[in-house]
Amino acid sequence: MVDEILKSMYKFTYEYENSKHVLCLSSSTVCDALNYGVFTTALREQNLWPRKDSSDIEIPIIELVNHVNTVYKQLRHMIPQIEWRSDSTGGMQNLNLHRRCSYEKITFDIKAIIYYAPRPVSEPYLRLLSLIRKSMEL
Repeated sequence: MVDEILKSMYKFTYEYENSKHVLCLSSSTVCDALNYGVFTTALREQNLWPRKDSSDIEIPIIELVNHVNTVYKQLRHMIPQIEWRSDSTGGMQNLNLHRRCSYEKITFDIKAIIYYAPRPVSEPYLRLLSLIRKSMEL
């Protein structure tokens, strides 16, 4: 599970490192650079950057999830999720130009990994997963 959480989290950085085009739908290279820099800085503050392998993680899984959750909480207000523009009728149109550079998908991926942990597992492990799920409720 640790390996899956790390892969899910680092997938976001790989997208920026390997893309041949701007990821932000607003076509802003500044948005991409800012996202990558802020994300890697937040990971570094939680001792998760440079990238770690599961063998590098010597903390309990709930603590790892708490670190990931802290990164997410630091970043969740960084990106505007809604942008409004006037449409041709004079009304307002809701455009979500930043949906590809949203940190929401990281948390969604990690919650899915935790929720869909293989069964059957021991009762103490199920209690641990329950605690992790509760810690990720935002």
